[in-house]
Amino acid sequence: VTVGTLTDVTSDLWYAESVKWALDKGIISGTTFSPEKTCTRAQLITFLWNAAGAPKMPGTNPFSDIKPTDSHYDAALWASEKGIISGSAFAPQTTLNRGELVISLWKSLDCPEGLQANQYLDIESHQSDFGRAVAWSHINGVMGGTGKYKCSPKKTCTKAQVINYIYRALK
Repeated sequence: VTVGTLTDVTSDLWYAESVKWALDKGIISGTTFSPEKTCTRAQLITFLWNAAGAPKMPGTNPFSDIKPTDSHYDAALWASEKGIISGSAFAPQTTLNRGELVISLWKSLDCPEGLQANQYLDIESHQSDFGRAVAWSHINGVMGGTGKYKCSPKKTCTKAQVINYIYRALK
C-alpha cells in the first residue's frame, strides 16, 4: 500500500510514518518522493520552511547563486533571515551531510538547549553551536549516532533520513 499520493513510498518501509506525517503537514507534496536519493541543501531548507508554514520574507537576496524563479528562493530567504544559513552563496544543489542537517534543524527551532554533554568523539568542540546542536539532537532522540561514540557529521543523508529526523524533532 502506498503512502498518501506518493507512488514510491509504501506503508511497510521504516520511514513510512514520518513521510505520511510530512505529507499531512504539507512539508512534502507530489506523487514521488525519491526517498533513497541524497538530499540537497535546497531540499532540506524547503522542508524546514514548509514545516514553519512557508512564510514569505521581505528583503533582499543575499545569495549570488539563487534567483527569484528558483523553487527554493523563498525558503532560502527565510533560512537566511533565521540565521540557519549565511554567506553570499547558498550552494542549493550541494549534497547534505549529517552535520549540516543537525545544525540547520536546531537553528530552525531557535537553538534549544541540550541537557547533557555531547558523547561523540568525532565532534571537535562540544561547546560550539554544532556540539550543542548534536547534544540537543541526541538527548531528544532526533538523530542518533552511527556507532559507538560516533556522529559521522560528514556522512550524506537520504531524503528519507532527513524527513525522519524532522519528524522526530517536530512531532
